[in-house]
Amino acid sequence: GGWTWARLTRRVVPPAGFLPRIVAVLIILFGGLLFLRARESPTFSEIAWDDGRHALQVIVITAVAVSLYVVLGFLITMILMMIALTIVIERKNVLRAAAYSACVVVVTYITFVHVLRAPLPPGVLGYY
Repeated sequence: GGWTWARLTRRVVPPAGFLPRIVAVLIILFGGLLFLRARESPTFSEIAWDDGRHALQVIVITAVAVSLYVVLGFLITMILMMIALTIVIERKNVLRAAAYSACVVVVTYITFVHVLRAPLPPGVLGYY
């Protein structure tokens, strides 16, 4: 063995348990960081819990999106959910909300399908 072009450019596949280990280590590190910085946050008794209506709206919109996910597919469901969250809850401009929603969903789609190679369920219309 010397260094050949074929050896330098061959595709290296990590072992099966590689990603779960990375995720576990990151969870432990971030959990430790949260633990160390816990005193910087207010206690539960000091937090104002008057935003229940907003939280309920988010939960309802998300629940509807979850129930439609398999039927409509990823792209349509996520764009509708993002538009609902940005227009109904955040009260943003319709065109800006639609553009923002489309961009977020397209980037997410590319990440899952092309980078992570994770299949997304197609809806009944045949779209992902």
